[in-house]
Amino acid sequence: MTLLFVDEGGHAAVRIGLRDASLGGRTATLKVVREANVKRSSGIDREEVLLERRFPLESAPRTIPLPPGHAPRWIYRGKHLDLTLRATLVVDDSVLLDTKVVAQANRPVFPGPLAPEASRRQADPADRFSLVANLRAIPWRNRMMAIALLVVGIPLVLANAVLGWHDQTAAPGATAFYDHEDSDGESQSPLVNALLASGGIGFGLWLALRAQLRRYMELEVVASRVPKRIEPDTRLDVRDVVRARARVPLEDCVLRVVAFNREKGQYKQRSKDKTETREFAEIVRAVVLFEQRLPHVPANAQLAQWIEGELDFGPLFTRLHPPVSMGPEHGIDIRWEVQLVHAAFVDQEVALPEVLFAYPVQVREPPPA
Repeated sequence: MTLLFVDEGGHAAVRIGLRDASLGGRTATLKVVREANVKRSSGIDREEVLLERRFPLESAPRTIPLPPGHAPRWIYRGKHLDLTLRATLVVDDSVLLDTKVVAQANRPVFPGPLAPEASRRQADPADRFSLVANLRAIPWRNRMMAIALLVVGIPLVLANAVLGWHDQTAAPGATAFYDHEDSDGESQSPLVNALLASGGIGFGLWLALRAQLRRYMELEVVASRVPKRIEPDTRLDVRDVVRARARVPLEDCVLRVVAFNREKGQYKQRSKDKTETREFAEIVRAVVLFEQRLPHVPANAQLAQWIEGELDFGPLFTRLHPPVSMGPEHGIDIRWEVQLVHAAFVDQEVALPEVLFAYPVQVREPPPA
């Protein structure tokens, strides 16, 4: 008996071949499952049943299509996540053990080549800025809030780290806050716990500070001008989509639109006396759909007066992976955003609305199976 994944006119199907004539007429159960395997410690895998059917076997080969919408994009090997497709055929042959055949898909989900892993930096470029210049560029109220965050936040982070060092060197039972043992009696490091807490406080401080430092300009997306469905030949005038105005002159900045893939999943994380389920969404590759350098934009001027060009979605469909959803927590998605990169001020980032990226059934001819 043979069991294979095949391409039937651009759609995935399972082909069953019967070599043993004595099995003809026997009842068989076919089950096709897609699996998401999280490649990190304590990862939570997910399984999704795409097809389950009972039928009598026939002597002639039989092809059973997967539900509509499943193109022949069958497996994916990623950095944080693997997606696999498995078919299992169980035949009730009236003996002690049923006959069982398993087939694993062996063709890539996307024939590639995908954008390289290093391209993910385009989605989150290093943000270099001058704190003094940025503080001068934002309104007085936001400037005071930013200074307050620095005055209160930095000492708090340092004091917490010092507290962790004190408890690390103190005898058990003489600690001020961080114990040498958790609630289960297992040994733990007060200093490590304090540094983790300081890191969390510092990250929250940076997010709050960045929100204030970005007030030197207004940048928004006109969602109503973005179509709900985007195809490879779709073109959008950037001036129709982006609205921006700065309260100070902008010198030598870059306006970009970037799209990127994220691998998503879940994992278990143990903290003190409980285990929590956490989610992750890691950027793995990115492409630039639009980029324009703006040498000078006067204060309070609409940025649209200097923008020239269209969004070209061709690179998105040839260099990014098609979305694969296995519930809200697992799979691969596509996100895109407008960025304004400035050498002296904190960079701006605004997400574009979620749309349907209508990948053709086959963007390229896949290699032979």
